[in-house]
Amino acid sequence: MTDSFPNEHALIVGFDLNDTLIEDTGDTEKPYAPLPGALETLRYLREQHIPFFIASNNEPDRYQQDSITRFNNAFGPEFSTDNTKFLIAHQTEHRKPSPHMLKEAYADFEQGTPARKRLYVGDRVTDQEAAKQANAEGVWFQKTAPSASKPAEAVHEAVGHEALLSLIKHLRELSQGGTSVLAGDWQSRIQASYASDTVAHRR
Repeated sequence: MTDSFPNEHALIVGFDLNDTLIEDTGDTEKPYAPLPGALETLRYLREQHIPFFIASNNEPDRYQQDSITRFNNAFGPEFSTDNTKFLIAHQTEHRKPSPHMLKEAYADFEQGTPARKRLYVGDRVTDQEAAKQANAEGVWFQKTAPSASKPAEAVHEAVGHEALLSLIKHLRELSQGGTSVLAGDWQSRIQASYASDTVAHRR
């Protein structure tokens, strides 16, 4: 069962899984963990009643874990697939860059009333292509460093979850008809977040 939300949304957010919400720890006992700040991002969305979902291409990994197992093991019961909308591509033709999963998730939340803004976050070109085809704004997400090859399909860019959360707050406010202090200062915040996350990874 997923969270219940109002029928009309200012913002709906979708995520890729690997290297967007979780990362490989190399530990066979707990091979996946949330990326730094990912838990805070999901908590913010839930606290603000902003609907979100995960859409994964569902490739088994070297630990023989599928996407759902990775997510559940990383986030635990707080954000398990029992209370978080999770889509996996069981059929090859539904894998990203196909927008099939994204369109299904957005439509399920919208219930015939289009959201003012659709957002999809991912670290691969296929994520950005799927977002564009699903009429969503793609966020080119990088864990620790800005990319010199941002895809043309990407509308936004964020390095680390601190920058991503700031972007989400900014877009939420704009989609509700407000203004944001982040406008015009976005690139500097990306660079500041990159520096912060780089220091954290070195500790």
